[in-house]
Amino acid sequence: MLSGDLNGSKTALDTRNGKQLWKQNAGAPIGGGVITYLAGGKQYIAGAVGHTSGKWKTKGGNAKVAVYAMP
Repeated sequence: MLSGDLNGSKTALDTRNGKQLWKQNAGAPIGGGVITYLAGGKQYIAGAVGHTSGKWKTKGGNAKVAVYAMP
């Protein structure tokens, strides 16, 4: 399972036991869904970060997409 929070953390959990598999701070609030995909035989995790809505009073600058390549 993939998740993100307003503190900027992106987290991957094992759905079988809840164990944390991966965690990375994006440096800005997660403003949208977090996805994973394969390209060229490599797995990536991506998600929207930064201000994506005027509703929440959070730090983070302009909205952007952060992409991480998995080892």
